[in-house]
Amino acid sequence: MNITINSKKNAIEVTKSFYDAASIYGSKEYKTLQTAKKENPDYRVVTKKHRIASTNSVPNLSYEDMENYIIAHDDDGSIMKEFLDLRGLSDEAAELGVKSERYAEILTWFKAKFPAYAAFIEKRNERIKEAKKAAEEKKEAAIREKRKAEVKRIADKQEKFRLDRKPAAKDEPALETGMGKIIDIAERR
Repeated sequence: MNITINSKKNAIEVTKSFYDAASIYGSKEYKTLQTAKKENPDYRVVTKKHRIASTNSVPNLSYEDMENYIIAHDDDGSIMKEFLDLRGLSDEAAELGVKSERYAEILTWFKAKFPAYAAFIEKRNERIKEAKKAAEEKKEAAIREKRKAEVKRIADKQEKFRLDRKPAAKDEPALETGMGKIIDIAERR
């Protein structure tokens, strides 16, 4: 949806494209926004920021972590030279005034150079995701069990109330509900 009413922030949130379309007088978006503003007079209109999904499957991998891994796995120093070139820290890069590549570019290079490391991290992340999913399922199962127990407790309380009621006189209509009432009506006919 292009428009959201956010009660917590007292805001009418719209996408940039919706806001642009709503700025055209008489458009469908304009009418929708005006209706939302009338229904929520104290709310302000804000444009939502788009979140870009992260493709970083190796989270929190710092340059120092990369450096330590390269030191441990680079026998001739050639990979470390590439890393320093990418970071803009090598002597050659300093002479030429070359700045560092973006983190995402360096991470992509690192994962290509050390696919086993990236595969291990992805496998670990998958395990964590599975553990979180299992914990969530366990939590939902506990909530379902709690609800079942609450329903049973209420049903038991209703049954106790029904049994504790004094029986109706023969000339009074029965106050029972459910099957008891149906049986009583059937016997009268």
